[in-house]
Amino acid sequence: MRTARATLPLLFVLLAPPVHAQGASPDFASTLATTTAQIEEVIVSGKLDSLSQLRKAVDRAENRVYQRYNEVNEGSDYDIECLTEAPLGSRQKVKKCQPRYVSDAMHEDAFDALLRNQTSATRLRSVSALAAGRQTYLRQAMLDAARKDPEMQRAMIEHALLTERYQKVLKDKLGKRRVVWD
Repeated sequence: MRTARATLPLLFVLLAPPVHAQGASPDFASTLATTTAQIEEVIVSGKLDSLSQLRKAVDRAENRVYQRYNEVNEGSDYDIECLTEAPLGSRQKVKKCQPRYVSDAMHEDAFDALLRNQTSATRLRSVSALAAGRQTYLRQAMLDAARKDPEMQRAMIEHALLTERYQKVLKDKLGKRRVVWD
């Protein structure tokens, strides 16, 4: 809950100054204002009053953020891929998003494990080393895309507002209970 509340101020800090300085595209303040008004209109109209509807809306908004990033991003190795699948031994599906270079490294390691009989510890070390080395560039590429592209800003704002709304509705419905069926 704490991170959901911190999302919107974080967007202000990360995006506001560079967008105002460029002046080529609509500024962040106007993007924020129009997006907020549109999302609040949907919320007030009662279309997003249940947790299940809000959860689906948050997932769709997250997908739009990644889709827009993938369109703006120049290197296909840094595209974000999302899969929804049930982990081994479970029937509960989980959404997992990761950069393409991590997926490729995991596929390569699985192939190597089959052919070369490497231990799992060796494979995991190589994937985590690769991910750590490229994480800084990925973070910078995402920030640059968010600063330069008004559509990505809009998608990020929409996601933040919907996440905040979901957390508020969850808190209101939970009260002192531990489980809510919606």
